[in-house]
Amino acid sequence: MSRAVPFLVLCILACRSSRAARGPVEGQLELHWNDSARAVTLLAPVEAHWCAGDTLLELLAIHRDTSFGVALLARDSLRADSFMVIQGGVYVPRRPYAEGALRALGVTDLKGYNSIWGLVTLTEARSTRVSGSLDMHVAGGSHDTLHLVGRFDRVAVAPAGLPCGRSNKPRSP
Repeated sequence: MSRAVPFLVLCILACRSSRAARGPVEGQLELHWNDSARAVTLLAPVEAHWCAGDTLLELLAIHRDTSFGVALLARDSLRADSFMVIQGGVYVPRRPYAEGALRALGVTDLKGYNSIWGLVTLTEARSTRVSGSLDMHVAGGSHDTLHLVGRFDRVAVAPAGLPCGRSNKPRSP
């Protein structure tokens, strides 16, 4: 009986560590970064909305005071592809590309960050769900920069409400 308890504890720890190695669970974002004080991991459910009129997929994850969002501007349809991350708020006529933002609780306050460069990859893209990874750099107002690395798995995609799409989208001639 005394050997059974340590064996059971080892089995539980092995199962926990193997789950962590597999990555996020279905419908969840796993995001990692280091700020000036600590290493941070965000595990949060993700909402995905597809705007067919602007071929734009929006992913949003919120957990307590931390939120992360990324907009993927596809070529013409929702499909597996790579999206170069650009500086947030800048219009680029060429597609595909991505823009992102992070709001995170620092040591004493909430800090906001906008994307500056990186890559988001959709490894699976269907009309009903998406999976992928990201490697993105973001910058804050006081010249703080963070390197975000993460994955999302089997996130359900819902149609975006109308109106949807970019507010700075130029008019068609």
